Amino acid sequence: MTDFTAENELEEALVRAADDPSYAPDFYHQLIEGVVYFIQQAVASDDGQSVGIASMEIDGRQYLPIFSSVTRLQKAISDEVTYAGVNGREFFRMTAGSPVMLNPASDYGKEILPDEAAAIVDGSILNMAEEQTLLQDSTYIIGDPKIYPTEVVNALTALFKKRKSVARAWVAQIMIIDSNPKPTTLVGVESDTSIAELASEAHLVLQQVSIPNPPVDFVEVQEGSEFSDHFLGQTPFYKRSVLRKLF
Repeated sequence: MTDFTAENELEEALVRAADDPSYAPDFYHQLIEGVVYFIQQAVASDDGQSVGIASMEIDGRQYLPIFSSVTRLQKAISDEVTYAGVNGREFFRMTAGSPVMLNPASDYGKEILPDEAAAIVDGSILNMAEEQTLLQDSTYIIGDPKIYPTEVVNALTALFKKRKSVARAWVAQIMIIDSNPKPTTLVGVESDTSIAELASEAHLVLQQVSIPNPPVDFVEVQEGSEFSDHFLGQTPFYKRSVLRKLF
């Protein structure tokens, strides 16, 4: 049983995301906007000594350790150290190219490699969906998935329940014969608003799950839209509840 008690919004988001991937977007928002703590060390410079960021060897690899609270730092480091807090995005900007470990020696931590750190700095981590361009005259085959993507469906269902704009969602397998004859996963979403932001959040969530036929692309489903004939004739894996809460 873990003794991890969240002390701030970043830690609350971290715990939720670890237990339920649908909370991953909330975690990244908090990591970008919140404060992380790092261990300081003296380094030699032309002008004498200056303050640098201490590294740590974990499983034979050097990381820059950061912590989601002072408590997490104190539990990981038994020696007396000096430390500082800084905005999360700013930390990754300062340490570009270095692998980072959030909360080493904790039940709730995360490895953050340089590519992911760069996406945190420029904000693209919150906009992971790649725009899918399907040519009007493309030849494709669409049908039920041969291997049902259970983890994908479960993760998206949890996410869509938190987004009131999503009315229904379906999953299919598609092959674009002209450009990519390999089967991939297509999710159709019927929503009251544009699905662009939703698709970005979904891609974050799906980083944590197994996908039988990657990648996963998202299309908007409405009467007359591409693929609507297929999806609207199928049973959705997600359907918004029509019941309204009384309280």
